[in-house]
Amino acid sequence: MFGSAILDTAIGLIFVYLVISLIVSAANELLAAVFRLRAQNLFLGIRELLQDPSATGLVSRFYEHPLIEALAAQDKKPSYIPSRTFALTLLDIVSPVAPAGNRTLDDLKAGLRFACSWTTLGTTWNSSRNSSKLGSIPRWNAFPVGTNEKLRRSSWP
Repeated sequence: MFGSAILDTAIGLIFVYLVISLIVSAANELLAAVFRLRAQNLFLGIRELLQDPSATGLVSRFYEHPLIEALAAQDKKPSYIPSRTFALTLLDIVSPVAPAGNRTLDDLKAGLRFACSWTTLGTTWNSSRNSSKLGSIPRWNAFPVGTNEKLRRSSWP
């Protein structure tokens, strides 16, 4: 086609590689959707992040919050949670806004002290702040997807 066997071969290999990668990506997305792997992985990550192994305390309150329930289909967990929604939900759980006023920094500090008293989150936060190594604390990435930022759990230890 281009008069060079090497160039034709290179273009053919690139085209075949792109077609195969598209097929594998589509199959991966299909399996992830069928088995709801993203929602399950996100749930496990949030459970680990909030240090609630039984998922009956902070995690259940998190998933029962109206902002999170709005992201999921009926009786299912969401696959993605925008980072802003995650932060607002966690703030609302830790330190709810009083009906008569706004949330202040002192309200937030008191809410964090209360939340840290019944979970090990405070111990993890204090040890990670004073340590150069993060240990087993999961890494969370906020990255742009479309027009919203989404929260997704990273897989590195």
